[in-house]
Formats: sequence, C-alpha cells, structure tokens
Amino acid sequence: MAGIDELKSLIGQKDGLARTNQFLIQIPNVNTLRLPVFEQLSFLGIGNNSSSSRELNILCKTTQIPGRQITTRERGIGMQPETAAYGYQVADVTMTFHILNDYGVVKFFEGWKNSIINEEVSEVKYKVDYQKDIRIHQLKRPINNREFSLGPVTFSFENNCIYSVVLENAFPTQIQAIDFNNEPNSIGELTVQISYSNVKHINSPLGNLSLSSIGGISQLLGI
Repeated sequence: MAGIDELKSLIGQKDGLARTNQFLIQIPNVNTLRLPVFEQLSFLGIGNNSSSSRELNILCKTTQIPGRQITTRERGIGMQPETAAYGYQVADVTMTFHILNDYGVVKFFEGWKNSIINEEVSEVKYKVDYQKDIRIHQLKRPINNREFSLGPVTFSFENNCIYSVVLENAFPTQIQAIDFNNEPNSIGELTVQISYSNVKHINSPLGNLSLSSIGGISQLLGI
C-alpha cells in the first residue's frame, strides 16, 4: 500500500491533481464558417457575433468529457462462451449554463434549433448544415511556460491545457425546461443535451504567446 509521501511525490511529479472546476468549452457560432480555423477564431473574438461563443464558456456551469462504451455480443467457441467486441457507442453530453437577464444563452440555442428545424414551414435541414465541432478542454494551474529565441525576438509560450476532446458533428437534441421557484436567491439555468457522431482526443493549441524584442516591446497573443 502506498504511503502519503509516495502519493505526494507522485502528485508533484505529475503537476498536481486534475481539478474538475478548471475547464473550457468551445462552441462555434451557428453563423460561423464551417472551417476548423474559423471555429477556433470565433472563440477569440473573430467572426460574426463572436462574443456569443466566449460568453457560453464563461456561463457554462457543468459539462463532461464523455466516455465510450464498447458494444459486445456473445459467441460460442466449442463449449466455452466468449464475449467479443463488434462496435462502440457514445453517450450524449449534457451542458448546464447560467442565464443572464438578456437570455443570450437561451437565444443562442433557440437560434441553433431554428437552423435545424424550420417550424413555420415544417422543414428539417440537412445535417451538414447545422452540425458543429465542439471542443472541451481540461485546464490546469500553474501554467507551463516555455521560451525560445529567434534572432532578436524571444517567444514565450504559456499553456494550461492538458487534455482536450472534440465532439464531431455535434448539435443540440434537447433544450430542457427553465425551472422557476420562489426562493429569493435562485438563479436561472438552462440545460442542453448535445448529440454527436464521435469523440476524439486532440492536441490543443490553446495558450498565450508573448513576443518580445531587444527594445523591450512585447505583445501578448491568445491562441
């Protein structure tokens, strides 16, 4: 059985424990171009109505990195039954958001819903027109810092993203009810169920890049 000193040493070697309140989500805006680079830039304030994506991350209360279930079936090999895999299933992801008085979160997902189903003419759009790739990142503190020089310019890269996944071809399949009550300090919340085709681990470029020259001029870039 491991002792407390061995546990502390292991935690120190691995940069600490992963904290579940350190996370970040990236949901592209519905009217953003469906190119990976534009979906990344929409979170940073570039593109149409780009603030919506950033606000969703700030207001997100809970979400999860989904698991995956291997589907199996039994088969007989002689007299001994065996369990063999034949595929996999992915579970829907649930996200809960705080609601502000402008109801921006509600309007965002209503707009996404309207891009899927046109209720006025009872028409459903093609999936390729409304699906988006959603990214979920596990963050950490402290932030890693790496520096290298190229001539007179020094590049300092800070990165606090340790694990990232992408939900491919995602879209909301359930926008749950907003509950009211008479508690004095109750805050409105919206829970949304997200379905997707597949979940994959990705190497995330998220971080801050600082450029400094000999003259002491520096610029901080978010990537």
